[in-house]
Parts: sequence; C-alpha cells; structure tokens
Amino acid sequence: MVDVDLSAIIVPIVCFVFIAFFHAFEFRGEGPTRGLFKRVRKGWVEENYLKGQQAVNTTRDYVRVSLFFGNTAILIANFAAGFAATRYATCSDAEGGCTSNDIQLMIKIGCIVALMLSIFFLFTQCSRFIIHFSFMINTRDVNGVPLPKELTNRVFNHAHDYYGIGIRMYFMTIPVFAWVFTEWCLLAVTPIYLYIIHGLESSSFMTKELSAFQAQEQEKAKLLQSNAEETEENKGDGEKREPLAVQGDTRV
Repeated sequence: MVDVDLSAIIVPIVCFVFIAFFHAFEFRGEGPTRGLFKRVRKGWVEENYLKGQQAVNTTRDYVRVSLFFGNTAILIANFAAGFAATRYATCSDAEGGCTSNDIQLMIKIGCIVALMLSIFFLFTQCSRFIIHFSFMINTRDVNGVPLPKELTNRVFNHAHDYYGIGIRMYFMTIPVFAWVFTEWCLLAVTPIYLYIIHGLESSSFMTKELSAFQAQEQEKAKLLQSNAEETEENKGDGEKREPLAVQGDTRV
C-alpha cells in the first residue's frame, strides 16, 4: 500500500487553482498594454500592405522566433518524458515497487511534459497562421475580389493570440519546476510568481507617454467623427437644393 501525504496533494491544487484564477482576473480585459500593441499591429499592417519584401522580412523573423520557442518546448518535453520513463522502469523493478515519492515525481514530470506539449502546439499554430499572413499581406485580390486589410489584420492578431498564450505558458514553468522540488517550494514561489506576472503585464513604465498618445487618439477620433457628420450634413443640403435647381432650369 502506498502512503499518501495529503499536503502533497492539497498544496499544489490550491496553488495552481489560485494561479489560474489570477491569470483569468489579470487578463479578463484587453488592458492598456495589450490594447496599444494590438493597435500597433493594425497600423503596421496598413503601412506595409502590398509593400513586398519589407513585410516578408518581418514575418520571417516572427516565424523564426515562434519555431525556436516551439522546438525548445518539444525538446524539454522529450527529455522530461525520457527521464520519467527511466525512473519508472527503475523503481518498478526494485523490491517493493515504486514508492509514493516516485509516483509523485512522475506526476510532476508528467505535468511538465503536458505543459511543454501545449506550448509546442501553440507556437506551431502561431507559425502556421503567420505564414498564411505573409501571403495575405502581399495579395491584392483573390478571384478578382480585393482582399480586405481587415481580414489580413484579423489573421495577424489570431497568430499573435497563439504567441501571447504560448509566452505566458512558458511563465508557468516557474511554479511547475518549483513543485518538482517540494510542494512547500511551490507554496513559497507562488506569491513571488504572481507579483512578477503582475509587473510584466503592467503599463506603468509608459503611463505618461501612453496617456498622451491615447488623448491624441481620442482627439483624432472626434475630429474624424465631426468631419463625417459635416459631410453628411452637406450631402443632405445638396440633395435638398438639387430639385430646386432642376425646376429653375425647366422653367427657363
């Protein structure tokens, strides 16, 4: 019979549930930082649409970075899986079989493998859609129909969603590797990890500049709206005056 230490089960569950809820709360909205970079990507697409090699060079670098992160993840997953398989073969052949510590260690290693495989999948999907985007940004039309910039930008953002989630899952390796040592190490690392993640997602380093930029964006939006309303009013006045001019010409 394998002895079970309840603290080895309860502490990791509490820590990882708390981490999951923290991430859900932290990323519940777009946020000022993510919102800014989303608008930057949109502006980049509009500036580099049908520009040829310039856009291709940037997307090629994006693919290389994604493949690097994906390849690193699958290498770590293979190493961890091999270690777990060797450890299981060793302890199962020993007298008395695998102990509770052996089983706990293999569960922890299995979580690392699952995490790394998930990261590999995310960055593979990121590379896939970035390659599609690299074709789209230099395609003028499809079957005679113009390819809209909005569709191209949506594919770009979809690829970046995979990239952003993959990067944040790399951050998750901090508490998972701490758990490999002991559950108490995980408990000690969890608040430090949450503090670091909160700092990484903060826009405090550019608050002043971001506020000024957002104010300019709002002024620009108001100006465009005002011009659009004025155009509509002028158009309406023109439509009202046009029949009078036609009637005058008829009388002459």
